[in-house]
Amino acid sequence: KEVAALRENVGVMEVSGFNRYSIEGEGATAFLDKMICGNLPKQIGKVNLCYLLNEKGHVLSEATITKLGEESYWYGSAAAAEWHDLDWLNHYKPDTVTITEMAASHTILVVAGPKSRELLQSLSPRCDWSKAAFPWMRAKEMTLGHAKCLAMSVSFSGELAYELHIPNEQLYLAWKLINDAGPAFGLSRFGLYATESMRLEKGYRHWKADLIYE
Repeated sequence: KEVAALRENVGVMEVSGFNRYSIEGEGATAFLDKMICGNLPKQIGKVNLCYLLNEKGHVLSEATITKLGEESYWYGSAAAAEWHDLDWLNHYKPDTVTITEMAASHTILVVAGPKSRELLQSLSPRCDWSKAAFPWMRAKEMTLGHAKCLAMSVSFSGELAYELHIPNEQLYLAWKLINDAGPAFGLSRFGLYATESMRLEKGYRHWKADLIYE
């Protein structure tokens, strides 16, 4: 029922536990470029899915990395990877780079489905959520009412979706705005089991389920 509702209209999910860091400082770009396998996002506002390898070249972890400035990045990974990733990054981090844990200060609201863009646009008249202005795998600072968030156009469900990274002091406001406007767009709620089903159908890999290392 949750999957069907999301595929037809729009759904919202609160994700409090996912791991988040701010990584910044002189040398942050070179540091992350050394740590990951693949392409680090080069343009400010670009989002990439990145993989960290161990010394044997096996996949150690996966992370969503967003470039926010020349030496400033947003790093997100699984809840279970918070200390796992932090230990690994700190082991190789130069002294000029600072890693700030943000799991306790921010929460993610995922808004997904074919009507997700319409719903968010209705709450954000000062911002442009169109495909041309806010394309796939991009991040922008946006507002919902007067609540600010870092919005990312990414999806683990396979549908059009946005992750809204919201400071906890504005979380209730953003949640209330979305839910109050939701009935006009057929808003429903969905959870991690529904997301797991959709990502399997889409063929998206999952760290510790499909990606393991020895």
